Amino acid sequence: MPITLVDLSLELIDRILFVLDPLDVASVSQTSRFFHEIIYGPLHQQFWRGLYIAQPLDDPRRAVGRLGTRREDVDWKGELQRIVRARTVLQRWQGLYQHAAQHQDPAALLCEREERCQVLQTCIDLITNVLPIPSPDGIGPASRNVGWLRQFIGEDEGGFLERETWIQKGPEEPLSEKEKKEEQLLARLHSLYGLTRRDLDSQQRRASQAFVYSLRNHTAARYYGPFFPDADAAEGGNEGGSRQGRRVDWAFMRRVLHDFQMLLLDTMADEEDEGHLRPNYRSPLSSWFCQSIIPRGLDLDNEQDWAGVEGLWSVRYAFMDHREFILYNDPS
Repeated sequence: MPITLVDLSLELIDRILFVLDPLDVASVSQTSRFFHEIIYGPLHQQFWRGLYIAQPLDDPRRAVGRLGTRREDVDWKGELQRIVRARTVLQRWQGLYQHAAQHQDPAALLCEREERCQVLQTCIDLITNVLPIPSPDGIGPASRNVGWLRQFIGEDEGGFLERETWIQKGPEEPLSEKEKKEEQLLARLHSLYGLTRRDLDSQQRRASQAFVYSLRNHTAARYYGPFFPDADAAEGGNEGGSRQGRRVDWAFMRRVLHDFQMLLLDTMADEEDEGHLRPNYRSPLSSWFCQSIIPRGLDLDNEQDWAGVEGLWSVRYAFMDHREFILYNDPS
């Protein structure tokens, strides 16, 4: 009597399914009740954990957040489904970006408006929960989350991260609440990702400089930094902000990072390659350097200040020519 696939042991069937793409696994679940039970039955979290770990991503149990904390629980199925959906949108953009400029609303080609924020948040979650490295010399496992994300976003020279891709309004036009959220999530992802080839454009750079060097954008209400005014911070909650309730304005922050990274690039560029991004150039303010440095053997449950940053800090910095800054704001 011939042996069929369902005659194999469950362990062997799992191993076969783990080789498949998650979308193909979902298709397999529709072929019979037997496979549907394996994939979506009472023990489905165990199966989806194995499927998640089989992907080219960091193991969430070993990854840490921006404060060095590990995950307490993981929704294996829910998170992998969100990642696969984000991958689908990113892959769709790769096939469309060359013609997207001809479309009035390029983001509409990717997914429904209600889904945009979830896709952007999924990308942010991936890039802010990564494997730590044990020393600042970079020796250690590279984050697979970062490599996965850069594989898709880097293909179109950064067009996916452009504001014009998602929001069809000028910087001075009023935005709806949903558009404001999209703008913030997109700017945060761009800030975490780092420079793209499109960021090298002189007009893009001048736009960032014009914003950063304008005194009207540095007010007491904004704490003289990239924060929302008090009213907006109270209304928008504390997502991405500090313990004092100051909510980061990521659109502001992206402008600052863009200008600063371009200045860093200027100091590294030779005359023959000035204005061009070297193929192997990695900005120190980018996703390549987002992995926390946590020495081996350090007990994060007992060590409160694992990064050595507690205490009173006095920080002063300047990366601009103050004479030009004064002339820009007061030509008289």
